[in-house]
Amino acid sequence: MVQTLFDVMLREAGRDERGKSLAALLDEHGFDRNPARADPLGLEGRTDRIGAEPAPGQRGDRRRACAGCHGFDRRRCALTSEAAEAGQAALRRGEVTVVTLAAGAGSRWTQGAGVGQSVASLRPARRRHRTFLELHLAKSRRVSRQVGMTVPHLFTTSYLTHEPIEEFLARQGNYGYEGPLVLSPGKAVGLRMIPTVRDLRFLWEEMPQQILDEQQQKVRDSLRTRSSNGPGHGEASDYTDNLPLQCLHPVGHWYEVPNLFRNGVLAQLLAGRPQLKYLMLHNIDTCGADVDPALLGQHLRSGRV
Repeated sequence: MVQTLFDVMLREAGRDERGKSLAALLDEHGFDRNPARADPLGLEGRTDRIGAEPAPGQRGDRRRACAGCHGFDRRRCALTSEAAEAGQAALRRGEVTVVTLAAGAGSRWTQGAGVGQSVASLRPARRRHRTFLELHLAKSRRVSRQVGMTVPHLFTTSYLTHEPIEEFLARQGNYGYEGPLVLSPGKAVGLRMIPTVRDLRFLWEEMPQQILDEQQQKVRDSLRTRSSNGPGHGEASDYTDNLPLQCLHPVGHWYEVPNLFRNGVLAQLLAGRPQLKYLMLHNIDTCGADVDPALLGQHLRSGRV
């Protein structure tokens, strides 16, 4: 029953774009056709680079970041009143906008089935299920009322999440949010590639893998041996042997700031609020993140702006 339900949902979600060609989808979603420079490192080199140990944290790092705040107990927080006043003043002047990331593959649930995490229900609160959208807008509403100035809230989206979020917010009446509420559609998309034999061999032989029972493992090992020893077919070339939407993938969060320029959303925000200076950026599932006036004020006073 559950699988049937998801099958129906996925068919409905893909109906509008199913008839479009891969080339049309790439053009529509901003695919950069300029050939990327080949990476000589491959998966092995990238893994070594990514797996480098970060510098260990020092005892004073957290104190420098939040001035000794003990968890969420604001009564014991050592942030100065001057920092809180500076943050509140910036909010009153309309210098801050909240940016919530809700565009990529990580913003979907159910093993990549395309169910938007942003519109999924959380555990009940006061006998009601809440969504991430409602939660984040409620936090921005609370800060807006505290300082007497509405805080614009922006959700970044992609070809996977834009329409579901747009339709859901329309049905909910934007949850009655008083401030500007804007969606930032993605203007960049990736095209999947066929892996190289070298990368596959490294993935299978060097990376941690789940061990199956003896007979299943023999089948898997045999398949991998044949794949890695045979000639490569289209290694590192574009993957196009599937439905167009299955050949695409959303790109990383580092594209979201350029997206604000390319899709005109930043210009729209600045036209409405020329005084805008700061963006508070966080992921869709960081439930505790908000525009805290004291932390904002400490950032402003640090001189790193």
